[in-house]
Amino acid sequence: MFDESEDSRCEFFRKLKSRGLKKVCLCISDAHAGIQAAVKKELVGTSWQRCKVHFMLNILAKVPHKEKGRLAAHLKKTWLQPDRKSARRPADQLAQKDGNRFSEAIRCLEDGPEDSLQFFGFP
Repeated sequence: MFDESEDSRCEFFRKLKSRGLKKVCLCISDAHAGIQAAVKKELVGTSWQRCKVHFMLNILAKVPHKEKGRLAAHLKKTWLQPDRKSARRPADQLAQKDGNRFSEAIRCLEDGPEDSLQFFGFP
């Protein structure tokens, strides 16, 4: 059974390399520490990015259901920006507008936006 541990992820990457995987530029996954460590260890030189869908779900889990659509629409603007600097604006605006109402969600948002923006470093 496959699990989320660093060892199992390292084994998975080694199997892919044995089957011909040569170079990975960007690995996108959830934020489990095991996969992040395995990417560093087995895919040396690969950038890691937190999956924006998982990141959004982590944030939205901390707001009432009736607010999820509005916040999700605003969060999606982050990844539609033309560059990394602009991508910070939607998160900052959301924090200013809803920081007091949804402090736990905003704390989650503020803890991880850079992890979801690695794709801006690629053409």
